[in-house]
Amino acid sequence: MSDKDARISELSKRFEKRASDRKGIKRSKRERKLRSVLIDETLLQQFDDSHHEISGAFYPTKISKARYLEALIECGLANVEQVKDILEQDPA
Repeated sequence: MSDKDARISELSKRFEKRASDRKGIKRSKRERKLRSVLIDETLLQQFDDSHHEISGAFYPTKISKARYLEALIECGLANVEQVKDILEQDPA
């Protein structure tokens, strides 16, 4: 192996571990997928504010935004009839 290849190999080792595998970062057992969606700014601000409030209530346990959003979606799915009523009032 040439010096250049050895150097590249050594430098690339730091990228072998994922960020979630590093010390201090807990990885969820859920399988997650990155998705992009467009969400109303006001609603997103309400989400951020409510996440901040919930996080404070659970301190020192950290509640990630992803987990909080998953809980909200699970709650919505458990109450689909209420979601339908909301959508009937404002489908846009």
